[in-house]
Amino acid sequence: MFCKLVFLLNLQVKNWLKIQICIVKTIYAIDNVRHNTLQYWIDRLQSIFSNRYEFSSSGEAYISIGRKNGLEVEWVVKLPKNLKIRPAEKSFSYIRYEGSDKALKAAIDYRDNVLDNILAQL
Repeated sequence: MFCKLVFLLNLQVKNWLKIQICIVKTIYAIDNVRHNTLQYWIDRLQSIFSNRYEFSSSGEAYISIGRKNGLEVEWVVKLPKNLKIRPAEKSFSYIRYEGSDKALKAAIDYRDNVLDNILAQL
């Protein structure tokens, strides 16, 4: 249990809600006196994360707008380097995905699949 907690903390991925929840669940799996419930902390994390990306271009963690010649042309997924994922950056062109909304959905799906695979290996 302790090794899993150390591994999660060493990922240093503070912008990834699922990791934060996994850390809290791991801590709560260790027998100890608690002043707040597990659900309290999960709700707090979800509240913090729901507001965190409100003003970013995509509204999502690790996804930003890609520009060429000053024009917005794609969504770019940039994953943290310490995750050692290759490629650490992947683009989703508005043209290829027939518009910004579909490209953003593809970027979100890609990001979630990559990050979920990391969690599945724990």
